[in-house]
Amino acid sequence: KKTHVKLHLTSYLESNNLLYSRQSWFRCNHSCQTALINLFDEWLSAIDNNEILGTLFIDLSKAFVVNHGILLEKMYGTHESTVKCLKIDINVSGTLSNCGKVSFGVPQDPVLGPTLIWVYINDLLLVLSECIADIFADDSTISAHNKNIDQVASTLSDELQQVNKWCENNHVAINIPTTKLMFVTSKPKHRHLSNTHKSSGVHFLDSVVGESSSERLLGVTINHDLSWNTHIETVIKKCNTFFIHCLEFRSISLFSKQKTVLNAYILYHFDGCCIIWGNCTSVKEDKLVKLQKRAARAILDVDFFSSKTMLTQLKWMTFPKRVVYHKAIQLYKTVCGEAPDYVKKYFVFTSEIHSRLLRSSSNCQLCTPTPNTQLFRNSFIFSGTSIGNSNPEYIKTASSVKHFKSLYLRWYKQSSQN
Repeated sequence: KKTHVKLHLTSYLESNNLLYSRQSWFRCNHSCQTALINLFDEWLSAIDNNEILGTLFIDLSKAFVVNHGILLEKMYGTHESTVKCLKIDINVSGTLSNCGKVSFGVPQDPVLGPTLIWVYINDLLLVLSECIADIFADDSTISAHNKNIDQVASTLSDELQQVNKWCENNHVAINIPTTKLMFVTSKPKHRHLSNTHKSSGVHFLDSVVGESSSERLLGVTINHDLSWNTHIETVIKKCNTFFIHCLEFRSISLFSKQKTVLNAYILYHFDGCCIIWGNCTSVKEDKLVKLQKRAARAILDVDFFSSKTMLTQLKWMTFPKRVVYHKAIQLYKTVCGEAPDYVKKYFVFTSEIHSRLLRSSSNCQLCTPTPNTQLFRNSFIFSGTSIGNSNPEYIKTASSVKHFKSLYLRWYKQSSQN
């Protein structure tokens, strides 16, 4: 029954464009990665225009305590039977209890729960007039940018008051101690502001929101200068700790299974949203490549082996090459319509702009934006376009994502051997 309700409700919301476009949780073609791409590319665009970006990381402490009365009001006249399926039973030693009605909250499962959360928080954006909200479950951010840091702080203060009114009306609470403010700027701009000016901060009720230099969002730790140092050090620390535990099993017969686990663990941490944080300094890249080599030796159980041979045997790319690979895949999905509109809108083919037939106006060539700063080159808009345009046309015109991956990897292998 929950699946039936979910399918019909989702179809209705999507087909009528009723869902907030920047709500990325449990939606087709949406993910943590696409949400972060959109967020960070907008941040980089603001910085590229010499603006200061302020973001509030809002912790909604009761995001999943949904009031069914309010939920019904938001479902545009949907009959109460729609939420009568929200019942619970308890399984004890194979015996089910009688079903009990749930008056608050939604099922904590991937079937109906996320859809009802969409409906419940979908009108949050309506209270914002100057900021942009990005929502992924209970991870919500609101951002504002301006060349004046005091104006940014003032705008965020005003908008946070409006968010609080929405929360009061919807029986949701903002957890102030864990709600944080971050000003995102380039390193030179940050040094200049530190020496010459300090913001008055974002005020909320009788307190000032705490300012942070790094925050974790959707699995990625963000530094205020977008250096990714904290996130990379965390990845290295986690992997090194895992190595130690795995090596303790070297003398046990189960070590062969540990190799498989170690391989999966490394790739999980390296590939998770690397499109975002993989744009790091060469020093950090070298650290990650050294970590790969150490992992390869542990997995293959060898002490002395050429790095190239080890990585080839494991079918691994070096970390910088993996970042390029994942950007190429995301770009292919984007231009083929397998990405949210908030990502697709940035990419335009040259053939859609130039009326004359130019060498750059191929059906597969994308317009490359002109950056004002070096930092903007790290954006997916810029780097993704550059990578996509450099791929052979037969790869760009692959029939599916699976086919694209196969062609790309074959082309990469051939290029590496030359």
